[in-house]
Amino acid sequence: MARLACVVMALVVLAGCTNATSGATIDGWLVGPPATCTDWSETADGVVVDHASCADLPAAADRAFDVREPGHVPVVSTELHERRWPPGTCCGLQYVQVFRLADG
Repeated sequence: MARLACVVMALVVLAGCTNATSGATIDGWLVGPPATCTDWSETADGVVVDHASCADLPAAADRAFDVREPGHVPVVSTELHERRWPPGTCCGLQYVQVFRLADG
């Protein structure tokens, strides 16, 4: 079984994996269901002041993982999930990118 690692992105702050990992805790992050991501934008007085594209999330997670784990073994696959929050903690939609690594 390949080793797993997670990078978390907050959709509300920044913008944010398969059913086999849903419900798992990886690197301290609770992995929720597979993500159904939608692009969004926020406007103020008719002017877009913030936006996010779901297509940008995997590349951003890849870069963050490369910074966090320089020289890591090859990534076999990635999966985007919603983040689950522990009971009694904050809320908000965040995404967790789960990386399956080749070093099993």
